Amino acid sequence: MGRARDARLARLAAALVHAEAAEIDHRSRLRAMALIGAAVRRALERDGIDPAIATRLRDADTAEAALIAIPDTPELQRMDSEHDASELHGDAGALDEFVAETQRLANRYATDCRIDLATAPLADLFAWCLSRRTIELQPGEVSLLISCNCWVG
Repeated sequence: MGRARDARLARLAAALVHAEAAEIDHRSRLRAMALIGAAVRRALERDGIDPAIATRLRDADTAEAALIAIPDTPELQRMDSEHDASELHGDAGALDEFVAETQRLANRYATDCRIDLATAPLADLFAWCLSRRTIELQPGEVSLLISCNCWVG
């Protein structure tokens, strides 16, 4: 009977850990979308473009609203930071992959500047702004985006 109980407790604990990790990943994705959206919005405004044209920025607004609705306790911040740090160390190639994909998109937009701001995904808007040099990736921001599992379409 003790083994069955231990096995059941182990399954319950594993389910709890999985649920916590999913919640952390969800918050990280929301943070990344909000961060990217804010950067794109500022870049468009600097270029004299009304950000309301870029309808996919609404996804970033929705993410930001969802973050505001989450009570951001010190315990939650600690859990998220620990998880993000372990994710960064667990996948050393993620930063290189993110930078390479972003650069590929930015290079495409540098040679062919056409973009449909009304329908372009958030990742494309971000790369387009990078190609125009209205956004520059700072090392800390890249790390934050990677830790947020952020490459959003």
